[in-house]
Amino acid sequence: MNLYDDHLKKFKISFRQALAEDFDTMIEITDDYYHKLNLDKVHLNKNNSPWIWISESNVYFELMSLNDQVVGFFISRQVPLNNHLHSFFIDKRYRGFGLGKKLILRHWRKALEQFPDNDTFTLHVNKINKFAADFYKKFGYKKIKQEKELLLLNDGLGSWARNCETKDQWPLKKDMDLYFVKVDKVRKDIS
Repeated sequence: MNLYDDHLKKFKISFRQALAEDFDTMIEITDDYYHKLNLDKVHLNKNNSPWIWISESNVYFELMSLNDQVVGFFISRQVPLNNHLHSFFIDKRYRGFGLGKKLILRHWRKALEQFPDNDTFTLHVNKINKFAADFYKKFGYKKIKQEKELLLLNDGLGSWARNCETKDQWPLKKDMDLYFVKVDKVRKDIS
């Protein structure tokens, strides 16, 4: 047990599915990310993605609360054999306390409970966000080139790439890197 885990024992951490009425809180949590990296604030418009996906059955919005105050969230999309982490944020006031680890573990567990046959998890990171890339690498995510060969794979990674291609989003924008982790690695970390 580390110092952060000991400190967090004093707080009640809970998770719940997010609702549309939670969007303002979620947007507030994301805002410093876009501001700090000088990125377009497309996330502010609740009529755009990811907010419009809330009613899609293969997309999951989950909030993390600390003593009933929302401190983070993730949004993930399930495609055959793969769960893609679209959004992952911890409120800037609560970073550095191990909450990101708890949230990523929750993401993995939730996906594998619902889809035990998955074989990969994917996510994308803006190339200028070195902090996020380093965070995900600590959990076994590896950067992979977005090559045409991925579309031919018969696994979760190929399924995700083909899903993006059908939406005219393949390859990802040139400023985005693709990362993945195999489920075998995830299962070891969550057990």
